[in-house]
Amino acid sequence: MLYVDHGIEPDGFLKSVICNDFKEASARADDVSQQTMSAIVRWFLKEAPDACWGSPANMAGWLASFAPQQQGPFPEALEAYKINYSD
Repeated sequence: MLYVDHGIEPDGFLKSVICNDFKEASARADDVSQQTMSAIVRWFLKEAPDACWGSPANMAGWLASFAPQQQGPFPEALEAYKINYSD
Protein backbone atom coordinates (compact mmCIF):
# COMPACT_ATOMS: atom_id res chain seq x y z
CA MET A 1 0.00 0.00 0.00
CA LEU A 2 1.49 3.32 -1.05
CA TYR A 3 0.44 5.02 2.18
CA VAL A 4 1.96 2.45 4.54
CA ASP A 5 5.06 1.63 2.51
CA HIS A 6 5.92 5.02 1.00
CA GLY A 7 4.02 7.69 2.93
CA ILE A 8 1.80 8.69 0.02
CA GLU A 9 -1.23 10.45 1.49
CA PRO A 10 -4.56 8.97 0.44
CA ASP A 11 -7.70 11.01 0.21
CA GLY A 12 -11.42 10.52 0.56
CA PHE A 13 -12.64 7.17 1.80
CA LEU A 14 -9.29 5.61 2.70
CA LYS A 15 -8.07 8.70 4.54
CA SER A 16 -11.24 8.63 6.63
CA VAL A 17 -10.72 4.95 7.48
CA ILE A 18 -7.09 5.56 8.42
CA CYS A 19 -8.14 8.45 10.66
CA ASN A 20 -10.77 6.26 12.34
CA ASP A 21 -13.61 8.48 11.08
CA PHE A 22 -16.09 5.85 9.97
CA LYS A 23 -18.98 8.30 9.68
CA GLU A 24 -17.01 10.21 7.04
CA ALA A 25 -15.74 6.99 5.46
CA SER A 26 -19.31 5.76 5.05
CA ALA A 27 -20.33 9.06 3.48
CA ARG A 28 -17.43 8.92 1.00
CA ALA A 29 -17.62 5.21 0.17
CA ASP A 30 -18.87 3.93 -3.14
CA ASP A 31 -20.66 0.57 -3.27
CA VAL A 32 -17.45 -1.47 -3.45
CA SER A 33 -15.86 0.48 -0.60
CA GLN A 34 -18.96 -0.02 1.54
CA GLN A 35 -18.79 -3.77 0.95
CA THR A 36 -15.07 -4.02 1.69
CA MET A 37 -14.71 -1.55 4.56
CA SER A 38 -14.57 -4.24 7.24
CA ALA A 39 -11.90 -6.14 5.26
CA ILE A 40 -9.84 -2.96 4.95
CA VAL A 41 -10.08 -2.33 8.69
CA ARG A 42 -9.09 -5.95 9.40
CA TRP A 43 -6.06 -5.50 7.14
CA PHE A 44 -4.98 -2.45 9.12
CA LEU A 45 -5.52 -4.33 12.39
CA LYS A 46 -3.48 -7.35 11.31
CA GLU A 47 -0.89 -5.99 8.88
CA ALA A 48 -0.29 -2.27 9.31
CA PRO A 49 1.85 -0.72 12.03
CA ASP A 50 -0.29 0.72 14.83
CA ALA A 51 1.51 4.04 14.50
CA CYS A 52 0.22 4.63 10.96
CA TRP A 53 -3.51 4.66 11.60
CA GLY A 54 -6.27 5.11 14.16
CA SER A 55 -6.35 8.90 14.41
CA PRO A 56 -5.56 12.03 12.41
CA ALA A 57 -2.51 12.53 14.65
CA ASN A 58 -1.19 9.05 13.86
CA MET A 59 -1.65 9.66 10.14
CA ALA A 60 0.11 13.03 10.32
CA GLY A 61 3.02 11.50 12.23
CA TRP A 62 3.31 8.64 9.75
CA LEU A 63 3.34 10.99 6.77
CA ALA A 64 5.88 13.24 8.49
CA SER A 65 8.21 10.29 8.96
CA PHE A 66 8.46 9.99 5.17
CA ALA A 67 8.79 13.70 4.39
CA PRO A 68 12.62 13.84 4.44
CA GLN A 69 12.78 10.92 2.00
CA GLN A 70 10.52 12.50 -0.61
CA GLN A 71 12.13 14.85 -3.08
CA GLY A 72 10.13 17.08 -5.36
CA PRO A 73 6.57 16.38 -6.41
CA PHE A 74 7.34 12.77 -7.39
CA PRO A 75 8.36 10.47 -4.54
CA GLU A 76 10.47 7.52 -5.59
CA ALA A 77 7.41 5.24 -5.55
CA LEU A 78 5.81 7.30 -8.30
CA GLU A 79 8.82 7.73 -10.60
CA ALA A 80 7.35 5.29 -13.13
CA TYR A 81 4.36 7.61 -13.58
CA LYS A 82 6.33 10.74 -14.41
CA ILE A 83 5.63 12.20 -17.82
CA ASN A 84 8.61 13.08 -19.96
CA TYR A 85 7.78 16.33 -21.74
CA SER A 86 11.13 16.61 -23.50
CA ASP A 87 10.18 14.29 -26.38
